[in-house]
Amino acid sequence: MENFIKNNRKSLVNISIVLCVIIFCYIFFNYLFEYIAPFVIGWILSLIYNPLVNLLEKKFHIKRWLGALISILVLIGFFSSVVAGIVAKLVSEAELFIAKTPEYIELVKSIIETIITEAEKFIDNLPFGGFINIDIGNMNFSDIITPLIKTGGTGGFIVVKAIPGFFMVTIMALISSYFFSKDKYDIRKFLKKHIPMPKDNHIMLVKENLMNSLGGYFKTQLILMCYTFTICIIGLLIIGSPYALLLSVVISVIDALPFFGSGFILWPGTVIYLMSGEYFLAAGYIIIYLIINLMRQIMQPKILGTQIGVHPLIALISMYIGLKIVGVLGMIIGPILAVVIKAFIEASEVYENKKDT
Repeated sequence: MENFIKNNRKSLVNISIVLCVIIFCYIFFNYLFEYIAPFVIGWILSLIYNPLVNLLEKKFHIKRWLGALISILVLIGFFSSVVAGIVAKLVSEAELFIAKTPEYIELVKSIIETIITEAEKFIDNLPFGGFINIDIGNMNFSDIITPLIKTGGTGGFIVVKAIPGFFMVTIMALISSYFFSKDKYDIRKFLKKHIPMPKDNHIMLVKENLMNSLGGYFKTQLILMCYTFTICIIGLLIIGSPYALLLSVVISVIDALPFFGSGFILWPGTVIYLMSGEYFLAAGYIIIYLIINLMRQIMQPKILGTQIGVHPLIALISMYIGLKIVGVLGMIIGPILAVVIKAFIEASEVYENKKDT
């Protein structure tokens, strides 16, 4: 047993690192993350506007606390204007949709009745058609619509119920981001004092790899967004879809979000065009959706693996494991964790090589 451990020490260490990272992530994201999420978000926000704080401090000699405050206000102003614009657009579109809802209901009703009528004719022509009877007269369309409305109402109630918690998380994240930025040097000094860096500088190696891989991840998303935009704009122009440029921009942005994807826009559009009888546009939307998803399935592991320095197969496996452990968000976290594991393994190899010499 001792000989086995000695001969396979390197492999056992690497396997142990992988298992420890996976177990830690499972426990962290399933049991701990919800309690520290505002502070993680605050730390990420501070990383976003820290360059502005540093610029104000070094070039304009503005105190760091004031620079952090100004940066937060700029960030809030930017996101507020974007959100306000989106909300205004959604409200106007919702008002238009509500105004046309009776027309859509009648259209759906007529489509369903037509389908059932054609099905009746088809069944009557079959040898056993006399044994099957579909009575449209006894069908009440409200029986179909009412459950859908109730489901939508329940979902809306859940969303409304979650709003106070969302605002609390947002406020906590903003306050914590201010302190992360304002006291950046004090926090760094505290960590160096109580968590001393090892002499062989393993942590710096891990940190450097992580920074490179995070940059590579965001670069990957930008590349995929460009591919998505190109597919959309070409496809929408070919089929003659209205608002081709606007839809292409919106789809390329939404497709990068783990909870949505291109289907968030293309599938509702397909349904609307099917109901209005514009089958060419509906078919075009489906084809564009399939091409985008095929492109993502083929290109994402390859591009992601190239940018973050891991093999495409490892990137694909990490995305799937992340999906199973965390959910859809795990498809983003998984490849990053693969880089963390890779960085720790490389650090352990450096340590082993130095130890041997």
